[in-house]
Amino acid sequence: MMKAVPDGKIEVVRFIQGLTAERPELLRPLDHQSWAKLLVMLLWFFACVWAGAWSPLIAGLPVFLLMGVLHYHMIVAIHEAIHRTLFSNNRLNDAAGVLIGGLALANFDSVKKHHLSHHQLYGRESDPDRAEYVFDPPAGSTAGIIWRIFKRSFALTNLGEKIERNLWRRKTATAAVKPASEFGALTVMAVTQSCVFIIYWAAGAWWHYFAFWLAPMFVLSRFLSGLRMYGEHAGLALEATARNQDQIYAARTTVACVPWWRQPSWLIEKFLLGPFNFNYHHEHHIMQQLPHHHLPRVHRALVDIGYYDRHPRARSDSYFATLRRQTQPARELGTAGSALH
Repeated sequence: MMKAVPDGKIEVVRFIQGLTAERPELLRPLDHQSWAKLLVMLLWFFACVWAGAWSPLIAGLPVFLLMGVLHYHMIVAIHEAIHRTLFSNNRLNDAAGVLIGGLALANFDSVKKHHLSHHQLYGRESDPDRAEYVFDPPAGSTAGIIWRIFKRSFALTNLGEKIERNLWRRKTATAAVKPASEFGALTVMAVTQSCVFIIYWAAGAWWHYFAFWLAPMFVLSRFLSGLRMYGEHAGLALEATARNQDQIYAARTTVACVPWWRQPSWLIEKFLLGPFNFNYHHEHHIMQQLPHHHLPRVHRALVDIGYYDRHPRARSDSYFATLRRQTQPARELGTAGSALH
């Protein structure tokens, strides 16, 4: 007998809870996979350091781009540590988040508070990240959207907001955790950044720390993060009268619906924007304690029961297709509320 398609937050959460009750392994992070991913990122870093030292003229641009993507992958790893889904041990998650946060110049506890506020309020007017996916006035073209995301990534107009989010304690009514002292976070940043600088100095090019470490961090990784967030939530902002159970439809999953050889561009999108299965964002917002390792299995379970046939706006087959759709006339896009049920 085919299962009924869940509709609304309560029903879909119950469905996934039933799924995890049948398969409890879906709630257990796969530590060996996370260690392997972090090891690949470490080797990636040293390969970029070596290539830049070998020939900054020849390898300079590829190293800059690859290091920017690496910084973005580090941000996503911090996200997994925030939800304690990177490792099965909570202390290890926190330690990894603090360490990687130091490398990314981010106060782990401050970023955690900010992100958990987003989970509570996403899609609503009070979402602290709303400005990342709701543009006023709307952009008229895909290029216009990309340009706005790029400008916002490192514009001085919201520099204070970025410093508050990444470095200092943020006092909000929705805070779910107590932040560590700013002194402790700055100490970790100082130590980790000094280690990185020493590595570049030992490789014979201390200035590469600024050109190939800090510059990609501030230019490219922030841009990729903004591009991904826009693809996850754009066009799905909730109306003020929306019910709580409607909120899960304010986040979308992005995954190719055909084999990769029929849509090879998806491999590039996945590499650039969807590490740690971050592209399964709808499932993540339904139940944030699901480890990223198992989000594809949960997604397939929802597909099998026809969930996405009933809620097609909760899934896209491409981030860039989502960008293009946001420039369509409002009468074609409709409103988030009208497409919920």
